[in-house]
Amino acid sequence: WAAFKPQYFTDRGRVSLLSDDIKGMVRFQRFNLQDSFGGMGKFDLIFLRNVAIYFSDEFKNELFNKVYRLLNPDGVMFLGSSETIDHYSSSFNSMHHGTDLYYQAKPSEEMKSSKVDNTKLMEMLANINSRLDSTTKST
Repeated sequence: WAAFKPQYFTDRGRVSLLSDDIKGMVRFQRFNLQDSFGGMGKFDLIFLRNVAIYFSDEFKNELFNKVYRLLNPDGVMFLGSSETIDHYSSSFNSMHHGTDLYYQAKPSEEMKSSKVDNTKLMEMLANINSRLDSTTKST
């Protein structure tokens, strides 16, 4: 976290704000998860926090497979702290950073050809996800 924070965040008292350069790479979009994900492009990171718990087991299988197809090689999906992909998808490896859990896409043959080592970035994102959990629990 300490290595990435000055590069990607600006301190504003007790709050750290994401830099405008990084915000420019983020796309926020409203859409129905039951619709096709076609045309959305590829992503390094997907936060699907506190959403899957509301869907049927059948749709969770479909949803996690659709998310997997959107991720770049070694792409990561974060779920809420009460959510899991156990029993719904075998396309992800469960990854731990301290007490935090995230899911990294297992490389397909196509993904293996363009694999990038992004371990440090994923550790930073796990820290951010943990802070999101803390914020959610305290409100």
